[in-house]
Amino acid sequence: MPIYLTTPYSYIILGLLFCLLLLSRYLFKPTKLKGKYSPKTNLLSPSELEAYKVLKNTLPQGYVVFPQVNLDKIFDINDANRSYTPRNKIDRKSVDFVVFEEQNLKPALAIELDDPSHLRYDRQQRDFFVNQLFIDTQLKLLRINTGDVRNIDLLKQKLNSNLIQGITSL
Repeated sequence: MPIYLTTPYSYIILGLLFCLLLLSRYLFKPTKLKGKYSPKTNLLSPSELEAYKVLKNTLPQGYVVFPQVNLDKIFDINDANRSYTPRNKIDRKSVDFVVFEEQNLKPALAIELDDPSHLRYDRQQRDFFVNQLFIDTQLKLLRINTGDVRNIDLLKQKLNSNLIQGITSL
């Protein structure tokens, strides 16, 4: 028998190689995603889609509207301590639409559609936080009842005035 197989170190080396083999199988196991995901059929609910089409056609020239914008895309975190608390408060929260200046994509106005779900207590708490965030940052927020989306004249009026003023309701 060769001498390199009979020393105690050879058993340790073989044991380590075996452990590495087991560990590599665990660490580099292929991810099983099949069946866990599928493409959404619609980005927006039917009422949101209707509102998007109306907004897109009634915006004054020089503005564009984007749907489902996360708050962390329109607000910077100004925390000198680099705390995660402020980021976590806006993480995974979004507004239904944001109107941007077309030339530089600067946010000009956010729009929230208030459907009956906004009557729930948890949604009211979220809405209170979002309202306060917009007030504190002086970014405009327009709340629209979903039933009022079809009133194009009123919507045009509110859009035009809110591109000049602050939070209001329709």
